[in-house]
Amino acid sequence: MAVQTKIASPTRKMAEFIARASYDDLPQEVRHAAKRYILDSITNQIGGSRIQAGKIILEIFEEMGGKPESTILATGKKVPCLHATYVNSALNNLLDFDDCYLYISHPGATI
Repeated sequence: MAVQTKIASPTRKMAEFIARASYDDLPQEVRHAAKRYILDSITNQIGGSRIQAGKIILEIFEEMGGKPESTILATGKKVPCLHATYVNSALNNLLDFDDCYLYISHPGATI
């Protein structure tokens, strides 16, 4: 029988750090940046909900119904968790303004 050594992967190390960390453990600069990114995401979701593509997405997922588990941030309506995840991400990226002040990609919509 082969002996397996447990080597922590970078993902495991990061996950363990996140699981242990509290808000107060984070440096002030990190807390400030996180608040900016969250605000950026919410404002993009609101903007995305106002254009035709966003209205269509909202209509489709609200008509699907289901257990009201999670919130569509732009409207405050509750839908199943997986639906809210998709809708919030899609609305965040529709205007293509999300995360554009620092990155060439848009990680906020996915995160």
